[in-house]
Amino acid sequence: MESVTHFEQVIASDDPKVWGTLASCKGKPAEWWFADKYNTQQGKEFTAMAKRICRTCLVANKCLQLADEGGEAFGIWGGLTPKERGFKRMTKQF
Repeated sequence: MESVTHFEQVIASDDPKVWGTLASCKGKPAEWWFADKYNTQQGKEFTAMAKRICRTCLVANKCLQLADEGGEAFGIWGGLTPKERGFKRMTKQF
């Protein structure tokens, strides 16, 4: 019988409180992920930083799915801005 590791259980979970423990953004300032609403240089830098962090995240796809299912209108989720998520939805790339 093949045993499932704790890591595999966490990754397979549909509960954000479970898979969120692996999120690269955990413990980072929330404003980095919600700076896209500010049309300033600092807002652009925060958005770029958040997207870089998301690219290394093990659960970015789950995060993106959560945002899509929840209709999140703000913030970087799964490495995408609201505009980018809208485009993916329109082209059915989720």
